[in-house]
Amino acid sequence: VKYAILLFLPILLAGCHSLAPPSPHQSSYGIQLRGEITEAEAKAIDKLLGVLPERVVKSIVSISVRDSEHFVGGEAAHCRYDRHICLKKWYALVHYVFWHEVAHSYTYYLGYQEDSNFRTEWRKIAGDAYSRPDKNSLKYPYNGVLTRYGSTNHDEDIAEWFADVYTFLTDPWGIWSNISYLKNFGELYKEPYAGKLKLLRDYGFVSKENYEKLTGSTK
Repeated sequence: VKYAILLFLPILLAGCHSLAPPSPHQSSYGIQLRGEITEAEAKAIDKLLGVLPERVVKSIVSISVRDSEHFVGGEAAHCRYDRHICLKKWYALVHYVFWHEVAHSYTYYLGYQEDSNFRTEWRKIAGDAYSRPDKNSLKYPYNGVLTRYGSTNHDEDIAEWFADVYTFLTDPWGIWSNISYLKNFGELYKEPYAGKLKLLRDYGFVSKENYEKLTGSTK
């Protein structure tokens, strides 16, 4: 299964058995870049990182760009639990794919914090969204889930939300995100959408300023 252009490729979690060699071109954010990354690509990666909260960026250990044979099936990227991100060469700079994997990195980082209940709170809001027998036949966004791939499990739901939020915030026309659709129909301000967006704010995925841009509210 594949997303349409930008909307959006499924990114499967998988493990890298080895890390690519360090790239001579490095990120200005202190993240180690690995694999076949050009100087122009390193700058483009920094641009994608530049719109994200500092604490989210700092959760990333490394970013690798690798050839297709490193990946399973049709996946475009994956993030290891130790927060090494691997991106397929052709998709490395596709913003939605990139931000999706960054969300996994930060989610895993929060999971190591003793006082973090983020995943538990997210699952509580989500309810049975990932176990519904009819979930693959539903039209998304639906019941708090933005995409069909987000209905896989809570981690993919979180990552789809994060990528969609920054797609909305950086799209000058505001037409390439499901959040734009939800705002237009007033659904973003209703549960469970509103609850998930507040959690993203409360746990640092989204700044308070950007939350206000999304909702028009500071509450």
